[in-house]
Amino acid sequence: MTKGTMKEELKELKELRAQVGELRQELKLLKGLLGLPTDRLLAKKDTLDLACRSLSVEDVRGKGSVRILVDENGPHLVLHDTRGDVTVHLGGGEGGGSLCLNGRDAEPRVELWIEEDQGNVLVCGARGEPRAGLKGTPTGGVISVVDAKGKPQAFMHGSEQGGEVHVLSRKALSVASLRATDDGGLVAAHDPKGNLRSILTTIESNGTALVLGKDGAMRAAMGVAGEDGVVSAYHPRDKSRAVLGASREGGWLHVHDTSGKTVALVGGSDEGGCLSVHDTDGVECAAVRSVQGTGAITIATPEGKPGVLLSVTPHGGILAAYANDGKPAAVMDVQENGGRIGVTSDDGQVRAGLTRDSEGGGLIAAMGDDGGVQAALISHKEGGRITVMGPENTTLAAMAATPDGGKVAIYNDLGILRAMLHVLDEGGRLDIQWAGSPAAFLAADEHGGGFVALDPEGNVRGSVPDGD
Repeated sequence: MTKGTMKEELKELKELRAQVGELRQELKLLKGLLGLPTDRLLAKKDTLDLACRSLSVEDVRGKGSVRILVDENGPHLVLHDTRGDVTVHLGGGEGGGSLCLNGRDAEPRVELWIEEDQGNVLVCGARGEPRAGLKGTPTGGVISVVDAKGKPQAFMHGSEQGGEVHVLSRKALSVASLRATDDGGLVAAHDPKGNLRSILTTIESNGTALVLGKDGAMRAAMGVAGEDGVVSAYHPRDKSRAVLGASREGGWLHVHDTSGKTVALVGGSDEGGCLSVHDTDGVECAAVRSVQGTGAITIATPEGKPGVLLSVTPHGGILAAYANDGKPAAVMDVQENGGRIGVTSDDGQVRAGLTRDSEGGGLIAAMGDDGGVQAALISHKEGGRITVMGPENTTLAAMAATPDGGKVAIYNDLGILRAMLHVLDEGGRLDIQWAGSPAAFLAADEHGGGFVALDPEGNVRGSVPDGD
């Protein structure tokens, strides 16, 4: 080895030592960067604890990177697509964490973040415009949706009383809402100006619906009273004008006056329907009823007592008139033989009547206190007849028409004939009887007048003129 060659090798060795020193220094720095021990050789059990301000990971083409960095706002994790646009951003700071998911145009589509220690979520449309939001509040959560211009359209939130849902108009006014109350749920509808116009809710565990007018006063209500369903209509002064209901007995409708008193009533029951009208004091004035398949019309007195009744019987119609005290005064009806008119006294007993008999003739009768007939005017096939009766309907006198003319008969208290004045052929005749047998008669014929007296056996005792 020459002196020159040795000199070259010493030079190379010196350079090699310098390079090894630099490598050792760089290795020490790299170990410190990675959090590895710098005073000894690495071992398999050593763990990597990398500390840096920014770290980027890319694919083999240098695209689709993942970048981790820390700046003055806090740590960040950013994901890029192959074009270099940000698709996901995860950040953290003193206010809390945040997450942003972007679309193909690198504009946000979903954002999550913390604000005032409350969570927030924002969902955007295809062009990055806000569409819906979710956030927490001190009283509960809020979910809202907006239109393309960012104006709110509806929102839902929770409170100490329960949840609420509101639907907004184009002017951002609440026009419909759904909420929870201490009694149950409530649905409300508003006009375009946001004024309340109708409510559907529960009161004492019963459903209730209210409809308001333009002035905000109640116009109609539907609810439950006891076990009955009720629908009410109101005047602007909050006084009901009509109430429609349903009960166990049937449906009913009340119509009220300006003071709220019932002046008309329609009802139903097991016996049928009823329509009645009342005065301002609530007293029934007139009514139409169905009772067990029979119709009836009643008109009352000012005191509410029966005045007139129009109805039907098994034989036909009936019309009754009452006195002011409510007692029957007159009645017109149909009986088995035909029509009948009756007039009653204060005790309700019929005192006079007009009807027809079984043969089709007319009959006018006057009755006594016992209800028995005391006088009667009768029409039959031979002509008219007037009968006067005593107690127990015993005939005492009668005047009638016969084929020959008229007849007048007088009876005793037992109804036995005692005398009769009548027309016989072309002349008049007077018959007098005793104990049911002829005793005498006075008659006229073509020869003139005559008188005949008879004994109890019916033999002639004498005559004027003398008979042959």
